[in-house]
Amino acid sequence: MVYVPKVFTWRPQLVPKSQLFVAGGSSTAGGLTLSGVSSETLSIGGRSSLLMSFNTLKREANAAASWTYSRVRNGAVFCIPIRLGDQLVPAALLDPPTTDGIPWANAQPWATGENWEWNPTAPVTAASRGAVEVTVDLSDYGQVIEPGHVVGFSDGGYRFAHMVMDVEADGDDATLTLEPPLRRALTSESRLQFRPSITAMCVNPDAFAGAFEYGRYTTPGQGQFVEVLV
Repeated sequence: MVYVPKVFTWRPQLVPKSQLFVAGGSSTAGGLTLSGVSSETLSIGGRSSLLMSFNTLKREANAAASWTYSRVRNGAVFCIPIRLGDQLVPAALLDPPTTDGIPWANAQPWATGENWEWNPTAPVTAASRGAVEVTVDLSDYGQVIEPGHVVGFSDGGYRFAHMVMDVEADGDDATLTLEPPLRRALTSESRLQFRPSITAMCVNPDAFAGAFEYGRYTTPGQGQFVEVLV
């Protein structure tokens, strides 16, 4: 029997001030041997991580913060949208909506989820699970993807983020070299997501949970969320 964890949607009230996606390496630290030698275990693609830091939250976010602190202490798995920083293809290149406000702008209301939901996509060709190259049709946008950008895919309700390590353009198409490798197979119906999410769990819950100062305000610590393979 395969264990399938429940995946919680990240609470939109916990808006990060910064996000950093780090692609998984080729090995995982394994501690020390009996002779005192540092050892590592090789792994294909490793696991990616998302680092997030926060300002002091508004009081209206206290209930969501309290819930999240408890969830991370119990090993909960979250689907976390990646929406900040130059790791993403700039919104101006992706034909953003003009009537619903600016996607991911500090002055916009977050609690409604509106600014988390804008999700421009592009079609891709089929690729097998574990592949490191994906061809995407960029005819709607032009060659807007560069090495260092973060993109994503979804399958069966799970969402995965990948860093673009190399791009080979061919007319309207681009072949992307990704890290980590694909977590699920892609079909002709799959879409590349320019605003990806990562399925991850917090590995430093004690550092992430912030006290409620004066009984009213809380500032989450820097959270390190590591990819969960499902």
